[in-house]
Amino acid sequence: MKNKFRLLVALSFLFAVSSCNNDKHDEKGHDQEHHATDPHAGHDHGDVEDELVLNEGKKWKMNPEMLTIIRSMEKDVNTFSSEKLADMQTLGTKLDGQVNELTSSCTMEGQAHDELHKWLLPFIHDIKHLKEAANDAEGKETMDDLKESLVEFNQYFE
Repeated sequence: MKNKFRLLVALSFLFAVSSCNNDKHDEKGHDQEHHATDPHAGHDHGDVEDELVLNEGKKWKMNPEMLTIIRSMEKDVNTFSSEKLADMQTLGTKLDGQVNELTSSCTMEGQAHDELHKWLLPFIHDIKHLKEAANDAEGKETMDDLKESLVEFNQYFE
């Protein structure tokens, strides 16, 4: 069930996005300012497969601005110690803001960009799930998922 929900979220996200650049206009000349309410709009993912791959056996390089945001999220997740649902949901809101900052600073292109989004889409889903957790146990499980996702990030990116 969780995988089906992830797929649905990923497909919805892919449908809503179009290119990863900071230009005010897309290839068709449309003004992108109307996407301001969707922080993830403006990213073209094409046919993204689920499995992350390395860059010829090496980790993908990220720009320093984006990596700083990821490291901040990683610190927030790994140092979080509360077992209260409300605190977990507050963390989810903070992480969501950091993801918005991350996507707005996206300058990556090509396969590195595609690989990042293979990791990022499930991470975004987990953040949403944390914000909407119904009880402490669900929140704790999602926190574990976020921690695992960040371990995976470090296996593929630097």
